[in-house]
Amino acid sequence: MLNRFFLICSGADLKLIHECSNGEQNKYAGIGATIFFTALMAFIAGTFAIYTIFKNIYTSLFFGFIWSLLIFNLDRFIVSTMKKKKKLA
Repeated sequence: MLNRFFLICSGADLKLIHECSNGEQNKYAGIGATIFFTALMAFIAGTFAIYTIFKNIYTSLFFGFIWSLLIFNLDRFIVSTMKKKKKLA
């Protein structure tokens, strides 16, 4: 269940990835976990930064959530649009 969540976070095609080897699935789950935990750290940092300024927990949580969504989507977009380059022999 957690593996599936991280695969979704990575932006992998679930139908295709389930036909791949466990090594490929683990690689994409690791990428998804990295994206998720980056967003989690962004939530904590954004919430703390706004709370330090305004001292309002609800505003801080709202901004932290929006900030984490922005970071999550940005990271997921960057990872999902990466292409491998051919090596020139």
